[in-house]
Amino acid sequence: MRTHKARRSSEAADEQFLAVLFGFDNGMVRPLSEQEWIEKIRSGLPGSTITELAKKIDIPQKDVAAWLHTTSRTIQRNVEANTPLGLDLSDRVAQLVRVYRRCREVFRDDKKVSVWLKTPNYALGGVAPTALLDTIPGIEMVLDELGRIEHGIFI
Repeated sequence: MRTHKARRSSEAADEQFLAVLFGFDNGMVRPLSEQEWIEKIRSGLPGSTITELAKKIDIPQKDVAAWLHTTSRTIQRNVEANTPLGLDLSDRVAQLVRVYRRCREVFRDDKKVSVWLKTPNYALGGVAPTALLDTIPGIEMVLDELGRIEHGIFI
């Protein structure tokens, strides 16, 4: 059974993730502008963004860490110390958040997002989208495929 303190900590992490995910800041109802997004990335996204993203898409944190070219331990240190991620890592996390947002727009369900990301895809050279998330060109391929799916164009 989780304690009240643990539950509040989990809720705060989820709130931070949602703020990053949907581009809102400090409970504001307006989305962040592109410039504000850039500043948020430059100042460092919260480390909890990575752990929350891994939970949302049901992917082990070590796999997400590999996409980000870091280790689970590095991520854990950021979360435990409550320190923001560095610029390079924040930028890579922002790219994964873009993929997750787009998946949610297309599939509207975390379970469907998780299944699609893990399933080999003919249009992506027969590999699962997760196999492409470690590079910017791979991320762009995944985003392009999501656009085709949304518009009913299947290859």
